[in-house]
Amino acid sequence: MNNIDNYYLGFIQLDPTVYNRDTARRMIDDVNYDPFCEDSEIVGMIQGKVILLRKEGDIFYDEYSSRYKNEIKLKLGKTEKHGIRLTHVKKFTDVYKEKPQILVKEDVENDCSLLYDLLFEHEYYISYSKLDKTYVPVIINEEKMLDVREEYFDIFFRQPYQNKGTQKK
Repeated sequence: MNNIDNYYLGFIQLDPTVYNRDTARRMIDDVNYDPFCEDSEIVGMIQGKVILLRKEGDIFYDEYSSRYKNEIKLKLGKTEKHGIRLTHVKKFTDVYKEKPQILVKEDVENDCSLLYDLLFEHEYYISYSKLDKTYVPVIINEEKMLDVREEYFDIFFRQPYQNKGTQKK
């Protein structure tokens, strides 16, 4: 089984010096694989997005925004060729703590009713593919992902100001 500990939630932002909407647009069957295609560049630079990532070594892979396996490769603190910068990561299991149910991907694709019970009672489930023998978390409650963005803003913007005046001399 692929280890769920290899999954992270990553906070990404646009790098305005590199991002170009035309080159970031990567289409297949009228689907745009640019994670910021529906946002303005200002929103992408400031608000960013929280995404699910798979880690191998020091590389994080964005499987959702990739057209093919391992297309979007991110390194913490670096801007990749499409102008996306990975600025903060947190282990998936630090945010989503419940014990997941495992569903077979191909079974769910053939019978969506298998998901009905999970949708209201669980935060996520594990999708197992018989074809490629992989296990991937599928997030149901996306609201918890926003905690990663808030943690980033707390660490890098709010915390230094909150501690002023409370330090002992």
